[in-house]
Amino acid sequence: MRIVEIEGVAVEGRGRVGPREDRIEQVGQPIELFQNPANTFVAGFIGSPAMNFFSAKLVQVDGDLVIDSGSFQVKIPQQYHDAYGTYKDKEVTFGIRPEDITDSLPVNSRGQWEKLGAKVRLVEPLGAEIILELESGKQRFTARVDPQSKSRSNEEVEVSFDMRKMHLFDAESEKVIPRK
Repeated sequence: MRIVEIEGVAVEGRGRVGPREDRIEQVGQPIELFQNPANTFVAGFIGSPAMNFFSAKLVQVDGDLVIDSGSFQVKIPQQYHDAYGTYKDKEVTFGIRPEDITDSLPVNSRGQWEKLGAKVRLVEPLGAEIILELESGKQRFTARVDPQSKSRSNEEVEVSFDMRKMHLFDAESEKVIPRK
């Protein structure tokens, strides 16, 4: 059984996630826990909707490190190659938050965006945002998109992942693989 507790957030501005199996998973400011989770448990607990996780293998293709989920491939930003290079040809868990996926990439957008095709399974309009449930091959995932999105259920769309904000986790230990 997992017990999850966030305490002290309102009063002290600090939180802790845990214990899981009688241990505290991570202690820090809520934004730290959100942006720099220590493991898949913290990453999946902090944020709503929860972070998307994909079982994958890290491979090298034409000099690039690539996350291969079996359903899609996305390139890792060059600046992360040194940090992730030791995981080449190993199983990893690729994590990306719903707000770091878009279905309408602006022409002048910054960052390293990786595009892939997906089928819209569900559109959930929430006023200030729309939640899309998507599927690419056998992989299902969630995106939080602009309220002006034109995506419709059962439609094929192109989505983009902001790879600057991606996370990789060791598939066995579930611990984050640090980028720095």
